[in-house]
Amino acid sequence: MINELIPAHLNVGQIQRILQNLLAEGISIRNLAGILEKVGDYVMVTKNPDELSECARKALSGQIAKPFQNENGCVQAITLDPKLEQQIAQGLRQTPTEIGLSMEPRLAKHIMDFLSRQIQTMIASGVPPVVLCAPSIRLAFRRFFESTFSDLSVLSYTEIPPRIQIQNQATIPCLE
Repeated sequence: MINELIPAHLNVGQIQRILQNLLAEGISIRNLAGILEKVGDYVMVTKNPDELSECARKALSGQIAKPFQNENGCVQAITLDPKLEQQIAQGLRQTPTEIGLSMEPRLAKHIMDFLSRQIQTMIASGVPPVVLCAPSIRLAFRRFFESTFSDLSVLSYTEIPPRIQIQNQATIPCLE
């Protein structure tokens, strides 16, 4: 797999960045063959390591969701109002090597205030704080809020296998 990807499609630095992205979120890279296979499936579409690590996450969905399942096998999560997801998507900034997010300060404060209350409630209940959102905004949302909420995990809907039920703890409303 490595020989197929390097140097024909990606360089060692890009592969390293993909693996670093996964490790930064506490995702094991033991299934390296599966990760590289998924990366290989998308390497003709993009060379952006951030996008490729998001593709690799899809191959690891069962592994990613498992730590967040309760004793009934459900994932309890905070979701975003669809209109809020659209507002956030408008602030996505993408370069050939990175994905970022710019957000109006009022909107960022609205989300931070809501998340702060919900995360405290979830932790007090013994539930790991998780935000569930659209795959297109997942990485940018996580990076934007990771310094403020270090114990918050951000998953996309595509990372929750169909057999796992989602229990909505709260929905972050759209800012009017």
